[in-house]
Amino acid sequence: VEWKPNTASVTKKILKNGTEVDANSAGISDTVVYRLAGDIPNWTGYDKFRLLFEDTLSKGLTFTRITKVTVDGGLCTADGGSTFSVAFAPDSNGVSDLIAHKDRFPVGKRVVVEYEATVNKDAKINTGAGGTSNDNTVSVRYSHRPGNADDLGTTPGNTVKTYVGRLNVVKH
Repeated sequence: VEWKPNTASVTKKILKNGTEVDANSAGISDTVVYRLAGDIPNWTGYDKFRLLFEDTLSKGLTFTRITKVTVDGGLCTADGGSTFSVAFAPDSNGVSDLIAHKDRFPVGKRVVVEYEATVNKDAKINTGAGGTSNDNTVSVRYSHRPGNADDLGTTPGNTVKTYVGRLNVVKH
């Protein structure tokens, strides 16, 4: 019998005036704040346990910076780009290992990451009601086989949407 942890999960929201929403509207060069949240999976029985949040921004969004990470004082590193990954409790090689810092990553503890992205010139412009959006998707990767921390399972998260409108000015 092989012990496996509970399935890891992550949710994503847009923060609009401090409120979590699934969609927003913005203009080119506006900053959008995102929140990723999930719980530490059950790592009991593992010698090493990896946990990563992986985020994929559409072509119309540019990752700016991580503004907040909370995991009961936990450690975090991140790399930027149109896809980025947050590795919790990285070792000297940047590889996640929660077991090495298990006092800071207790099973079931809430993990929250907030970051900013800027709407750029490549954003899709919404020309109709409920039309084109700039999507932002998240997933979580985690060790799912004791004895092999590098064998990662992936659980998809949700997608949030940023709509960019067009303003037509007519001179009379």
